[in-house]
Amino acid sequence: MSDMESLRKKAEKRVKRRQDYYGHLVSYVTVNGFLWALWLITGAGFPWPIFSTLGWGIGLAFDTLDYFTNSPDKREDAIQREMAKLAAQEGYLKPKREQREQSARLSDDGEIIYDEDYEESERERRSTKRK
Repeated sequence: MSDMESLRKKAEKRVKRRQDYYGHLVSYVTVNGFLWALWLITGAGFPWPIFSTLGWGIGLAFDTLDYFTNSPDKREDAIQREMAKLAAQEGYLKPKREQREQSARLSDDGEIIYDEDYEESERERRSTKRK
């Protein structure tokens, strides 16, 4: 999957999530507005629409909390932080080496050799060749 395809899928999920949330919000306002208008028109004594307003409102409050606090980006960041913490605790990560401000080379077998180490190894190699 190319970068643009994965980006599109991610954008589609975000748009769908946003549309679902706002659809829920609009239906809450519309239906409860209708129920309250019906209650006002009929002149009933007890405000019975309060039950649907409060019950549905609790569900909408949880949906709102989820929508604004539990975004995929925040969740992914939290997962990455937790994975790094666990990897460090379990010993999967090697401690970082000191930063050297010098150049390095690759040896014949693919190892990194810093200039000072390279000079020492060259001296040792030359001295063994002479013997």
